[in-house]
Amino acid sequence: MPNGIIYQIINDVMRNKNGFSRCAEFYIGRLRKEGRHSTAHVYKNALFSFSKFCGTSNVSFRQITRERLRRYGQYLYECGLKP
Repeated sequence: MPNGIIYQIINDVMRNKNGFSRCAEFYIGRLRKEGRHSTAHVYKNALFSFSKFCGTSNVSFRQITRERLRRYGQYLYECGLKP
């Protein structure tokens, strides 16, 4: 992975321009480029599920708190899914 891309993501996150969703999408893209399509598919579905739970397609790092993750785990459990 080129260092310039890493620095761009870090700078965007630090300036709060982009958040967790963008970083996750970037990582999923890297998995696909590496031919890890099954893993990318699982991660994409997990991102979609968590984004839906958060009520936004652009989840920020600030939205990822211990309490929110606990509630998300409980939500998955109540839906009959494994957190």
